[in-house]
Amino acid sequence: LRLVGSEMCIRDRGMLLAARLVQEDRHMDYMQEIGRTAKEASSKVQFLKQTQKNEGLCSVARELRMQTPFLLRENAKDVVRVKGEGMKPAMIDRLLLTDQRINAMADGLEQIAELKDPIGETATMEVRPNGLQIGKRRVPLGVVGIIYESRPNVTADAFGLCFKTCLLYTSDAADD
Repeated sequence: LRLVGSEMCIRDRGMLLAARLVQEDRHMDYMQEIGRTAKEASSKVQFLKQTQKNEGLCSVARELRMQTPFLLRENAKDVVRVKGEGMKPAMIDRLLLTDQRINAMADGLEQIAELKDPIGETATMEVRPNGLQIGKRRVPLGVVGIIYESRPNVTADAFGLCFKTCLLYTSDAADD
């Protein structure tokens, strides 16, 4: 075992381990850049009106439906790749997109658009003896990072819920 710069090497498998560490560094840099970009955008998203957020969600739902042929072609490439890598059938099924699954993703976004907007809602309010009002109000928090197995429907659900509540999110799931 030896340390060379930021790379750790083990004799026979040194190249493999070093490559993995470099790849992990690239993933971390990639995720940090996405996080920075999302944080910048979140300062704008938090000022969207409920109608604007709902229109945005419905627009994404329409786009999912319109891009179904493209999404299916690209997903088929992912499925071929992961089969070649030996992914288990249950995991492949989770990754697999169909017309019905894409339509369900779009339906989910439209359902989220119909939900009451929680941002700005005052959950509790009490008045202190001196007249001071103290309450709990729902406000945007900023950015959420999500790392999960390759499930396209999770991407749509996570996006919809985060967008509705003025959170921007980053995810790292499938390579393509």
